[in-house]
Amino acid sequence: MKAAKNGGGTSPRNRGQTTLDYAVGVASFLIVVGFVFAFIPSIVGPFTAEPSDRPLIADRSADQLSQDMLIDAPTAYSLNATCTEGFFDADGTAPDGCRFGMDAQDLPDALNVSSPGVSFNVTITNATGDVRSVDGTQLAAGDTPRPGSNVVSAKRVVLLEETRGYLRVKVW
Repeated sequence: MKAAKNGGGTSPRNRGQTTLDYAVGVASFLIVVGFVFAFIPSIVGPFTAEPSDRPLIADRSADQLSQDMLIDAPTAYSLNATCTEGFFDADGTAPDGCRFGMDAQDLPDALNVSSPGVSFNVTITNATGDVRSVDGTQLAAGDTPRPGSNVVSAKRVVLLEETRGYLRVKVW
């Protein structure tokens, strides 16, 4: 008869699960489960979230104002002072020769936005953030967002009366 090579004990192939093996398995399982719970919401989020057209409206409106409605033709981003003042004076009429039919008295109609429940604010400021004015007309129109509102903003650098300014459209 042949004697056992291991001195009569069990061979390494027949040993049971040790505490260390169990701990590594449980830790690996918990890491994978944590990873799944952390990233599943971000994977399915775009398909379950409420669709929002606010960023598109803000960007399109800023482009429309700075590249078409208020410009000195044919230079985009260089605003015509008369048309800009006429847009923000909110008297319901457009000065002759300007590229808009309605002024800031009704911003959704002036910007041709038909989405219900959309609120606007359009402002032209100087480099320090102060609202600009032309011939005494403040270049700001629209409502003020309520605290906690989800506001989307689009900003364009413009030239008005040979001075750099910032046209900002806020939508909520």
